[in-house]
Amino acid sequence: MGVILEAYTVYFDLILCDMNGIILCNGRPDRYRCAGLNMRRHSWFNQALASHRGSEYGFEGPLSSDLADGKNTLVYSCGVREHGQADGKLLGVLEVVFNWDALGREVLLQARSVLSEETENAVKCYICVPDGVIVSSSEKTDPGGKLTFGNLPEIIQSKFTTQNGVLIGAALSRGFETYRTGWISIIMEGDAANSLI
Repeated sequence: MGVILEAYTVYFDLILCDMNGIILCNGRPDRYRCAGLNMRRHSWFNQALASHRGSEYGFEGPLSSDLADGKNTLVYSCGVREHGQADGKLLGVLEVVFNWDALGREVLLQARSVLSEETENAVKCYICVPDGVIVSSSEKTDPGGKLTFGNLPEIIQSKFTTQNGVLIGAALSRGFETYRTGWISIIMEGDAANSLI
């Protein structure tokens, strides 16, 4: 696990749990001393534990995690199966702890930079959950704020809308590689965008 972590800079850690949720080992034991802790209360663990095949996974976040010294994390998990077979007997759970602040905000800052070159208006980019709660922003807005405009499913269906002179585009996020989150990507163009949060 330590070798993998050297190649993937967006991971805080990789963690291996037994069937009871006890951490057996992690990839950065010198930095994060977590062996022996119980993860049974976390939904990412229980989702992986309930999986039936290797293609199923657990997901939770963003959340402040003791596994990364209280930093914001995004967690994906999967079952560890006998002989590495997709339908093998479940033996434990592997957790990937992502550095959410470095990953989520960085993507949005780059998107804002590219889109700002195409307009003279202010551009703001957000990722939110379906009820509008912000999980990441290109702005200094703290996660947990809420977008207050319209019906997000309707906006996603029509691709864009305008409110208070602000052009708003919305789309379902494709997630990370093949892992879906159900999150929504929002781009707003216009100086009155702050009035919509």
